[in-house]
Amino acid sequence: MIDLNAATDCIFAARSIPMLRRIVFRLFRGLQFRRIAYIHAALGRNDYHFIDQVGFPRDFVVSYAGSRNDPESHINDPFPVASRQCAFPVRWSAFTRSADLSYRHVAFVDTLRARGIGDGISVHVAGPSGRDGYFALGYGRYGVDATAREMAHVQLICQAAHNMLCYLSPDGNSVARVALSQREIEVLHWIAHGKSNSVIADILGVSRHTVNTLCRRSFEKLGVSDRVSAVIIALRLGAIPSLSTGTVAQVSLT
Repeated sequence: MIDLNAATDCIFAARSIPMLRRIVFRLFRGLQFRRIAYIHAALGRNDYHFIDQVGFPRDFVVSYAGSRNDPESHINDPFPVASRQCAFPVRWSAFTRSADLSYRHVAFVDTLRARGIGDGISVHVAGPSGRDGYFALGYGRYGVDATAREMAHVQLICQAAHNMLCYLSPDGNSVARVALSQREIEVLHWIAHGKSNSVIADILGVSRHTVNTLCRRSFEKLGVSDRVSAVIIALRLGAIPSLSTGTVAQVSLT
């Protein structure tokens, strides 16, 4: 039985991120989770970034986090998006039996099984300014039969931990900005101020081709396909400064 009051009291007593880590990992260990991962997920994007983990095989973590040769290997994981679309935690085994998975998703699930990672749950957590997150909690090879009530309690603990992380790291939007290069941020800044690509190229002293490339890359990272959407998402993430009312509506479409 989970004592929610005691668990949340411990979490909210944390005075630093390392202290919060120790508290949360100890709580989850007490709930029989043998593999624990916290992953940051920026609002409006489908990419996820490992923040911390324990219990998962090292080579699996390295592969999941990506490399220069395969920087987007994490997109094979179906569970982050699945958890974001569900009101309650997603049980891995139940989801893989019922969902219509793509070839890449099936390959990812097969890798979990082959590595003996076992069953677990995925929990989506929401935070301010797009600081959403995702917990992957593995029971290990043999699994545990958790009740719906226990799963809901775990979800509340995950949300409390995420809220506390946001509180302890007030500049947490920097995590969301990690994927955008400084040049991409500069281009988005000038797009937000209504500048066309050719004008931005003159301002930055680069070719229009370079600006086009930077736009395309930033759009991909933000999960959008047009300039207005890119500016809106960038503003929500805190990647560019807030604008005066009506400025976004004046964004140049070229």
